[in-house]
Amino acid sequence: MAEIYPFRGITFNRERTGPVDQVVTQPYDKISPSMLEAYLRKNQYNIARIIASAPEGADLERHFAGVAEKFSTWLNEGVLTRNKKPCLYPYFQTYRVPGSGAEYTRKSFIGLGKLYDYSRGVIKPHEQTHSGPKVDRLTLTRASGCQFGLLFMLYSDREGAVNALLEAAAAQGEPLFRVEDEYGVLHRLWQLEDASKIQAIQRLMQGKSLYIADGHHRYETALTYWREKAAEGVRVIPEEGIDRALMSFVSIQDRGLSVLPTHRVVFGLENFSLPALLEELKRDFEVLEAGPADVENLQGRLEALAGRGHSFVVAAKGEKRLTGLKLKDTVSPATRIPGALSEVWKSLDVTLLHKLILEKRLGISAHDLEHQVHVSYLRDPAEALRMVLDPGSKFQAVFFLNPTSVEQVVAVADRSECMPQKSTDFYPKMLTGLVINKLNLQ
Repeated sequence: MAEIYPFRGITFNRERTGPVDQVVTQPYDKISPSMLEAYLRKNQYNIARIIASAPEGADLERHFAGVAEKFSTWLNEGVLTRNKKPCLYPYFQTYRVPGSGAEYTRKSFIGLGKLYDYSRGVIKPHEQTHSGPKVDRLTLTRASGCQFGLLFMLYSDREGAVNALLEAAAAQGEPLFRVEDEYGVLHRLWQLEDASKIQAIQRLMQGKSLYIADGHHRYETALTYWREKAAEGVRVIPEEGIDRALMSFVSIQDRGLSVLPTHRVVFGLENFSLPALLEELKRDFEVLEAGPADVENLQGRLEALAGRGHSFVVAAKGEKRLTGLKLKDTVSPATRIPGALSEVWKSLDVTLLHKLILEKRLGISAHDLEHQVHVSYLRDPAEALRMVLDPGSKFQAVFFLNPTSVEQVVAVADRSECMPQKSTDFYPKMLTGLVINKLNLQ
């Protein structure tokens, strides 16, 4: 089952770079063009100069060869330094859920995890991947021999034994890095060198399954790279063997683990009418009055909705009131939704929305949903509501969802199924650049 290893992490030398918040970034796939410009202006050593996707139309191999040369220069000149001892890195993130005053701390640790084919049942995905991002990341890995972005992995620890060790390690001294990101999230990273404590964490992690929360593309990239290097005759040499990937591990039972919903905004539908749609939906759903279509009321409705499955809130252009939808108790998702997938999958709120409303009633196909034809995906409910209520916008309606629970993610992954597109948004994201892994290719 799961195998966890310490490693000689590479970190930024603040004597050369200045404050760490000047050189770390959000994950590469969350960096918008405007964010990239801001990162590049911040610091000549910002990690975005290494991890950013290649410009459209660029020769990938040439582009990332230049990136790898830059990284090697930083390492050789002491901008980056490599720890002499293998370490694990306790990593705590303190944050507020967007739109809520509640504060949480998510506790994890960074180490290397052994790679397994999905068929082994040790590493369990819940998303489908696409080839484009994997080609981009694979070319960067080939050029640099490094792993920059963290894989966000979940494991079960009902007794909280691993977190107890992490808390004890963090209590021993000040963090190596303390960074507040652009979303107000406080990131703290410690460096754990004590071999006995590392071994205790390794023992606790043995025998566990790991679930990919975020980073499916990066995981599959690491698998492909390992296979390529093994085929070339490269051996697995500790501490940073080619059969391992840079991961951050979070307990499923961690009280700071949050999943946010991603709402669906529809546009470009001919003859769209909310009253007509609601009339059709009465076969499957209770249609409920939900108060005025304003941000304050919407926030209250969404808070009341949290944890109550099979329910949605709808807003539409030209409508001054919100509408609630609740699946009737007499309607069984297992029988109403065709196909061989499990009852767990069919009972997901996002599945009900896609299959019984967007596809069946509005004619938005599964292909359209995947390629964002007639639908946009937004996390911020206030922004989605404003877009729909703007008389000059193209957007016609928005369907607000409940968050998918971590238990549902695990249940789907345990059945080797993939969740519908944009089903989960684990918050907050893990920063890139706090610690880097350079694979041993000797």
